[in-house]
Amino acid sequence: MRLTLVRHGETTANRDGITQGQLDTDLTELGRSQAGRIGGVLSDETFHRIVTSDLKRCMDTAAVISRHHENTPVEYDKRLREYSFGIHQGKPTGSWDWPDAIDVEDIDARAPKGESARDVTRRIVQSLNELYGRDSEQHVLIVTHGGVIRLLRVLLGEVQFHERMSQPVENVSVWRFVIEKPLEELK
Repeated sequence: MRLTLVRHGETTANRDGITQGQLDTDLTELGRSQAGRIGGVLSDETFHRIVTSDLKRCMDTAAVISRHHENTPVEYDKRLREYSFGIHQGKPTGSWDWPDAIDVEDIDARAPKGESARDVTRRIVQSLNELYGRDSEQHVLIVTHGGVIRLLRVLLGEVQFHERMSQPVENVSVWRFVIEKPLEELK
């Protein structure tokens, strides 16, 4: 299965340095413009399905992109949401101790009342294996979040778990992957 992943456009929380996690935030004017631009870039590609996180910032980005793919079905999947950062969601990004939630080495680290990387990878594996079961020979566009893209790179062996934060995942960046067999959860 060929996958094209796009991170959502800029949000008010991105702009203001607020930790989003699973908060449902709006795209900024720049974010809507970014979505329009990437929609144009992807307009000549054929996707058999568009799947998006069910958070507003991804659904809005996907809606703009899908205008170029009117006959392509769009699905919403909460398993493609960003990490929950628990008690830190809605707080300024610089105001809390990131290592308690995203530890470079510990797959089970989590913010209080949040999710660990293991929790998030479990969701990703379930979602993508379900897609693979339906669309193993197809091209699927997924609109999602930076944390999901980083963890998918680990699941596919592109980077080691401890290296996943070393490369930025910019708003509306495009990532391409090929899945040749069902994914396995991280050990």
